[in-house]
Amino acid sequence: MYDRWLARALVTGTAATVLRLAASTSAQAPPPAPTFTRDVAPILWSRCGECHRPNGVAPFSLLTYADARQRAQQIADVVARGIMPPWMPDNSVHFERERRLSAVERDRLVRWATTGRAEGDATRLPPTPAWPDGWRVGAPDLVIDLPEYVVPPTDTTDVFRNFVVEVPTDAVRYVRGLEFLPGNTSVHHANIYVDDTATSRSLDAADPQPGYAGLIPHSAYFPDGHFLGWTPGQAAPLEPEALAWTLPPRASLLVQLHLRATGKPERIRPRLGLYFSARPPSDRGVMLRLGTQTIDIPAGVAGYRAIDTFVLPVDTVVHAAQAHSHYRATSVHGEAVLPDGRRTPLLTIPQWNFNWQDTYRYQTPLALPKGTRLELTYLFDNSAANTQNPTRPPARAVWGFRSADEMGDLWLQLTAAPADRDALERAAQRKMTTETIAGYETQIAVNPDYAPIRNDVAVLYMETGRPDAAIPHFTRVAELEPTSAAARFNLARALQARERLGEALAAYRDALRLDPTYARARTGMAETLYLRAATEDAQHQYREAAASLREALGFRPEWPDAMSHLAWVMATSSGFDAVAHTEALTLAERANTLTGSRDPSILDSLAAAYAALGRFADAIRASEQALSIAARQAPDMRAEIESRLRLYKNGQAVQRIAPVSR
Repeated sequence: MYDRWLARALVTGTAATVLRLAASTSAQAPPPAPTFTRDVAPILWSRCGECHRPNGVAPFSLLTYADARQRAQQIADVVARGIMPPWMPDNSVHFERERRLSAVERDRLVRWATTGRAEGDATRLPPTPAWPDGWRVGAPDLVIDLPEYVVPPTDTTDVFRNFVVEVPTDAVRYVRGLEFLPGNTSVHHANIYVDDTATSRSLDAADPQPGYAGLIPHSAYFPDGHFLGWTPGQAAPLEPEALAWTLPPRASLLVQLHLRATGKPERIRPRLGLYFSARPPSDRGVMLRLGTQTIDIPAGVAGYRAIDTFVLPVDTVVHAAQAHSHYRATSVHGEAVLPDGRRTPLLTIPQWNFNWQDTYRYQTPLALPKGTRLELTYLFDNSAANTQNPTRPPARAVWGFRSADEMGDLWLQLTAAPADRDALERAAQRKMTTETIAGYETQIAVNPDYAPIRNDVAVLYMETGRPDAAIPHFTRVAELEPTSAAARFNLARALQARERLGEALAAYRDALRLDPTYARARTGMAETLYLRAATEDAQHQYREAAASLREALGFRPEWPDAMSHLAWVMATSSGFDAVAHTEALTLAERANTLTGSRDPSILDSLAAAYAALGRFADAIRASEQALSIAARQAPDMRAEIESRLRLYKNGQAVQRIAPVSR
């Protein structure tokens, strides 16, 4: 056959070309067999060494020739099958620090493992890279150790615990990255928040064990649009300096851990590493969570689909993405549909693996115009064919925090022009809060007597101005926790918001019966007494309100809120004389100093105290300052402050007159 083909080539004039090609091919030497020194070590060090090194998170090291030779067949197998290095996204979009092997690298590793496993010239091997012990991102600028905690060997498989750690710095710091070392496989995941108030520390101090229970971070927050946390396999890349987040001086970090009980005591002591930037950020991010929290997968169903969408209210740039789900997820697909119908991928994970969740930062941030629709689709397999299914036989799975529940989220870090940032953040927060409430109600329907989640959803109802929805949950929490002063306090706040003042007073008094030192309950009771005094035959209640606030200050002498409340009561209520008005001014000035003249409600009290003493120029100045701050921080306060400012400009003080008691 070769002769006939060559004869045909001679006839057609291509013989010279054929002969030249044949000669070239026969003269070309076969590629040399790969060696560890020249070909394999650079790949293992750059792609695998982050985990496969002494004291790394992987079960064995691959840094030396002896290590790699011993595992050569295993390396060839997992590389050929695409299992290692672990990298879940497809190549529809490219991210920083991709662990994906090229075809050439994959072929080189497989050929080395199957053609002799030669070492090569060991003298030409560069020095082995050095990684800081335990830290994948690099040596942190600050290491923080969490308090030791023993996960109880309870019947339940899930424990939720919040740990509060103070950051030892008196200066503002700018943070480019955070790495979390779980220290124990019983840690399912972690969320990390910043709290620059005393709230988290107070909740921690009230619990005799390290940390405290619950799911709502209360006054703690994700800073500047960053999703701080840890999931298995994650080592988030450092942020660009332009997007570093701000850590206030003397702030605390709230570390919220989902822990899995194993039937025996599990001792944990996680560590945090912080990586600082020398310069303040030039931009601030907004965090958006896509994902439905009404997931409800029947037992045995494969191919269950959960979808969610969000329309961008302003021009937006997407910088990073992070997907989160549990064991039944099979794939994740997020994309952006532009106003003209074009589609841009955000993140596609064809084969989900719970053990290798990560934060993905785009090599080139995605600029998306206003009106772009973000779409998310998760697929789940709740059948017996899913080898990762946590329930055998398969059982109904709903959205929830436990390992046996399900989630399907895609977190996105966004930025917008300074003029548009607030609108983007409000829209994102409104969407996420709505979904969170739906998820908590899903969990309550499954477990109606789990007090922490009832309490947390009630707090969200209060934050969204729905006290009527909060009251039944707070009432049930008080029934489930008969010795909890906090449960009575929360119920009282909701009742007060609905102007059910008599019931609110009774709940506050119940809280103080259980804990006479509960200063916040005393200020709440004072607020309720003040409100009742103006509408009932209860002139004496103004003085009762003042007395309650004095008792609160007895327990917390430098508490600005209590100072401001007491100043307001004495400056604006009938029955207080000039001596009380002078004391009110002293209290308001001290509260304003303690808060750095940044709190509009305290400035409002200061203005009222000035006006009560006839110092209307000072009252106008303080009121205008309060109005300016409220315009940025608390728009709902503006109308009331403006009405009082008009009084001061007319030479009038604020005065509430109660009906005379009969």
